[in-house]
Formats: sequence, structure tokens, C-alpha cells
Amino acid sequence: MNLKKTKINGAYFIQHQSFEDERGLFYELIEKDILNDVGSPLIDKVNISESKYGVLRGLHYQVQQPQVKFISCLKGQVIDFAVDIRQDSESFGQVIQYDLREENAETLYLPKGIAHGFISLAKTSVLLYLVSGIYNKDLERGVNYKSLNLDLPIEPTLINSRDDNWPNFDQAEYY
Repeated sequence: MNLKKTKINGAYFIQHQSFEDERGLFYELIEKDILNDVGSPLIDKVNISESKYGVLRGLHYQVQQPQVKFISCLKGQVIDFAVDIRQDSESFGQVIQYDLREENAETLYLPKGIAHGFISLAKTSVLLYLVSGIYNKDLERGVNYKSLNLDLPIEPTLINSRDDNWPNFDQAEYY
């Protein structure tokens, strides 16, 4: 596995070594050494998200009980993006975005205090989330994607009202 630092302190883009033969493809998504290298706590749960073409989700985060996330694309393609909302971070306000595809063995690691979202670029995109921390709806917050300088290849075709009405970054509740 290859860990690449991003513009956000503590966030990494992980390129996995994959093995392909006539049967298909195999790669290790996560291992104890990677958890230690990035300083991640143990995984509490695993989530799967399925989205249609043009769906934009996010940017989501939690205050008081922030979560750590490992995000991988199992099917389709997404532009995955995040913004640092940690006021005391040297990378506060920095935005990253990565093209995650099913044919690439890649994962985005986001530490606590990072707002996350994505837009689906395939008929169906399936994301796998390995999460440390418990989801608490009352603590969930968001940042409106329009307030960030994202380079999206398409305009979203579907955003739920909650995500469309999150405050702009400069009005968001920070971690």
C-alpha cells in the first residue's frame, strides 16, 4: 500500500497493490499497519452507499463526536471531496477531491474534523465506508458544496433538500 499525503493535514490517499489474473482482482483494503500509520482508531462499523448518476451527497460531518472514515469505490465512479473544518488545523478550509473508480484500488482516509461528500459519475456508484465513531443524527452538520471551489465535471442532477440547504463554509459550525 502506498500512503500519499493530501493538502489536508492527517488525510491520506491510499493506493493499494492489486493482484489480477484470469479469475479477477484481489487487494487488501485495510490492515492493522495502515491503521497505525495514519493514527486511526479501530473500525466501529462498515457502511455502503449506492448512488445514481449525478447524485451529490454531502458534505457531512459531526461535531462533538466526529468520525474517522476510509472511503473506497466498489462500483462505478465518483468525485470524492472533503474540506477541513478543524479551526486549529494548519489546513483549515483546504479542499481536496479525488476521482475514485471501481477499477482502481484506492481509498481516501479522512481523520476527525473533515466534512465529506461526493458526486456519482456512473449509472450506479457504490461506496464502502469503514468508520470509526458512532453516527448521531443530532450532531450531524454539513457544508454546502456550492460554497467551495470544487472542480466538478458535471452539475449535480439530484441533491436532497438537507444537503442543498447546508450553510456555506464561512457560516458552518466548525470542529
